[in-house]
Amino acid sequence: MQSQRIEEKIPACRLRAEKPKTGQICLTLVGINHQTSTLKEREPLQLGRDELPLVDNLLMAPKDMREAAAVCTCNRIEFYLVLPDTADPFAVVAVAYRKHRNLDLAPLREKFYLRTEANAVHHLLLVAAGLSSMVLGETQIFGQIKQGYSQACAVKSAGKILHRLFHQAFRTGKKVREETAIGQGAVSVGGIAARMVNERMSKDANPLIVFVGVNDMISLAAEHLHSNGYRNFAFANRTLEHAAPLARVYRAACQPLTALDILLESADVVITCTGAETPIITRPLVQTARAASTKPTLLLMDLGVPRDVEPEAGELAGVTVVDLDVMNRELTSRLEERASAIKPAQDIVEQKLSEFLYWYEPVRQEPMYNGLAETFEQARCAELAAGGEHVSSEFRETLDQFSLRLVRRLLQAVSRRSE
Repeated sequence: MQSQRIEEKIPACRLRAEKPKTGQICLTLVGINHQTSTLKEREPLQLGRDELPLVDNLLMAPKDMREAAAVCTCNRIEFYLVLPDTADPFAVVAVAYRKHRNLDLAPLREKFYLRTEANAVHHLLLVAAGLSSMVLGETQIFGQIKQGYSQACAVKSAGKILHRLFHQAFRTGKKVREETAIGQGAVSVGGIAARMVNERMSKDANPLIVFVGVNDMISLAAEHLHSNGYRNFAFANRTLEHAAPLARVYRAACQPLTALDILLESADVVITCTGAETPIITRPLVQTARAASTKPTLLLMDLGVPRDVEPEAGELAGVTVVDLDVMNRELTSRLEERASAIKPAQDIVEQKLSEFLYWYEPVRQEPMYNGLAETFEQARCAELAAGGEHVSSEFRETLDQFSLRLVRRLLQAVSRRSE
């Protein structure tokens, strides 16, 4: 099956057998990442930070949905859902995209992976531990998971199960990085970009490196390059005041995006990550800049999703375009550096997985998850409607409050017996 092939690419992810469908709630993951799709396929799906709460709310629209949280990183878009195991989780995500972006996910269905219960938990723990990243041991993804969780908390789409799941993932990532060598020399994608610049361009030539955008990826790339001896920086951003603090740190020029054509004329390297919906560095823009430039080459490093640089710009003489797909191919041969830390990290993941499952199994039987609460409420309302027609409004209110308290007491009794 497709899901089996996908999972085999992820270190230490031993698939557990799926349970028969019973209509009970199920912790489910629907996702797409750099192992199952190309950058071009993922670009339209990328969600900005401000979009996450909107999508979380859309995911919660089905009446049988219990909890939801969207997580978006440079190389993955994932949705953690708590819903009945008889539901179609991909359809839930597809409806959310159709409402949010008028986007049809059907052609990409085979690119998505589906995990449930222990397999979904295992997956997130691997991601938090840096074992399922494009760069083994990557640290930036930890913050991106936290961002997705915090946005779900903001709109209250995360509940008891997802709260526990994400906090267990954070504990797992922290323990792995503290107790194994997986984090030694660990780098973000921004750090890898800096290393690729270092391999292609000597600092002795004092190349001008232009950073476009202001975010963690750009900050890390600048930090790595500066520590390697590069000093000739310039920063460009749509909002100047956002770029100014970073420019002051490196005593660099700061320009608005409207000056991008001038910067391209004098740049040796451009590292860009803006989150723009369409490319801001187009082939015509680069062609015009190259015609006026005296520099023999131009290296364009595109860390954005969606892409900031039109791929066709790389067809111009002297221009090299490196995007996340290119970095993924180049990074494959470097993963052996921390291979010795994989087994100890996997052992920690397995331990934390067992801890979560020990907690989870009785919780999923609680009335709020197994549907009993809804059944009781429906019965209560039906009886009130049938018996309250010939009584006063005051007495009907008394009956309503009495029956509500009675149902709550019954649910509490059932919950205690299931513990």
